[in-house]
This record gives sequence, C-alpha cells and structure tokens, in this order.
Amino acid sequence: MVINQSSINGTLLSILHKKIFKHFLGEHFRGYQYMDGTPYVTQCPILPGARFVYKFRARTTGTMFYHSHTSFQRGEGAFGPCIVRRTAENDPQTHLYDFDLTEHLIFPQEWFHAASREAFVLHHWDTGKNKPDNMLINGKGRNQNGTKTPYATFHVRSGFRYRFRIVSPGFTLCPIEVSVENHTLTLIASDTHSIEPVEVDSFVLHEGER
Repeated sequence: MVINQSSINGTLLSILHKKIFKHFLGEHFRGYQYMDGTPYVTQCPILPGARFVYKFRARTTGTMFYHSHTSFQRGEGAFGPCIVRRTAENDPQTHLYDFDLTEHLIFPQEWFHAASREAFVLHHWDTGKNKPDNMLINGKGRNQNGTKTPYATFHVRSGFRYRFRIVSPGFTLCPIEVSVENHTLTLIASDTHSIEPVEVDSFVLHEGER
C-alpha cells in the first residue's frame, strides 16, 4: 500500500482459517479508531471468508506497515507496507535522493524452522535458542544447506541516489544489523520522522522500527 497523503480506502478479504485483526503501526487514527485493529477494544475480529473495508484519512506520512494482531500471525508473514508520501514541495528530504521507488522496500524477517508460537515461547522463556535459524528479505532466503532458492534483489544504476525504506516486522525482539557491502548509507528518517542526515556504515533495527 503506497499512496500520497490523502484518504485510504482498502478492503481486507480474510482467506485464513482463523480470525484476524489488522493493525497499522505508525498511524494514530484520530477520529478513525474503529479502523485500527486493537483486538476487542476498537475492532471485532474479521472472520474467515469475511470482508472488511478500511477507510480513514492518512495524517501521518512516512514508512509504516500493517500486521495481524491475532495470535502469532505476524510471525507467519501476515504483514505488509503502508507508505504515505508527502508531496515533493512539502518533503524536506527530496533533494537527498533521485528515486523513491515502490520496489525499494525491505522487510527483514526472522525465519524459525518451527511454528511461530513455539519459537515465541522458547524465546521469551529462554528454554531454547532465542535467535532465528535464518533471515528472510521480503520473504526470500536460503537455509545454509538447503535448496538454492532465489534471494531478494534490488536494481539500481550507478550515478543515482536511491531512497530505500526498511521495516522490521520481527516478533521475538531480535535486533537486525543492516549494511551494504562496500557502501555507506545516509539515514534521513526514523519511525516516520525526518532526521538530520547522517552517514553510517551500518545501523540496527528492532521490532517495529522503520
């Protein structure tokens, strides 16, 4: 979901075999609280096969994401992007990059070789290992000795500056260090807020940060 600052109107069709709530992390939903999936507080569950229309005005701009607020569905991949862009004349960071492309969105995700429920319990009660077996980027990755499945790829051209947006949808409090080999990175925003640009070799993301 990538839009300019305006109203959001989207439909969720539940194809899961369990009920689901969808929460948007970053948007405050003032006046639209019934569109935010806080379980049994502001929203009833969306049942399997049911349809729910989300309609609200986007007042927060920047990189956000939505995720299921039901059980451990977020750990199983029930999340996605919600990007609200400012107009060029209102964006103080526009001069820092040449392209802000939809395909340059990165979701690093823990991959446990077990059900998310089991991994969560073992992590928080520390009765087993508390780090994922692998990391996925946009749902793609490899087991060390497994099938050579494709990695996530991002295309750029030399001589241009690209804005990449990155979100950690993690659910086990696993910090993720991000770097690009032989490159420095310029950080220009954190959790939807513009910051003074700072050049770094790497940075660390925690659960829910973007």
